[in-house]
Amino acid sequence: MAWHTVLGVEADLEALLSPPHLVLMTAGILMLGTPVRSAGPRRGSLTRALDHVPAIVSVFSLTAVAAFFLEYLSPFLDAPVAGPDPDRQAPGVGEYLVTTVLLVVPVLYAWTRLGRVPPGTIVAVAVAAAVPVGIFNDFGLPGGQLWVLPGAVAAELIVWWAGRRARLVPLVAGLAVPALIWPPHIAGVAAAIGLGWTVELWGGTIVLCALTGASLGGLLIRVPDDRSR
Repeated sequence: MAWHTVLGVEADLEALLSPPHLVLMTAGILMLGTPVRSAGPRRGSLTRALDHVPAIVSVFSLTAVAAFFLEYLSPFLDAPVAGPDPDRQAPGVGEYLVTTVLLVVPVLYAWTRLGRVPPGTIVAVAVAAAVPVGIFNDFGLPGGQLWVLPGAVAAELIVWWAGRRARLVPLVAGLAVPALIWPPHIAGVAAAIGLGWTVELWGGTIVLCALTGASLGGLLIRVPDDRSR
């Protein structure tokens, strides 16, 4: 209140970057993340699918809040692949990279706390990142926002299959989420308004995002201790 009294009330991008609002965002994330954090110490007792629902809702909420504060960097909002302007291509690639981190990190965080990626987590994260942006903007680009859901379902299946070798789950999840979510998004944009990027540019962006996700997941792979062999 002191900030707004002295400096006034912000609007648009200024409101998202206002320091008091970022402090509120941080507090909200800490509160909303409590269910998934608290599930960690008792994950051995979470044996039923319904036991993971609070953690999944928590991850969904965390992603939704982060997506709201990063809306100005969301390709679900302005679909940079549709723009032919060369000056917008590099910032557009940046949008896909930032949103890849937004999609991958909550999934990896759930794995670190629960020792697994509960079914429905990836779909929940994809919905939280893409759908609210569409709701806030009257679904101006439904193809680019809703077509990601089949890709998220496919990523769920791949990560479930990878669960047979639990140590590789974070690597597989980090790779599969962007590799399977961005192609249907781009296809949805192409079907709705067409593409302005060349195949080299949008194809390379998908590969770059997949490598970024794989790198994040690879950091969590546990290497067996030689002394335990």
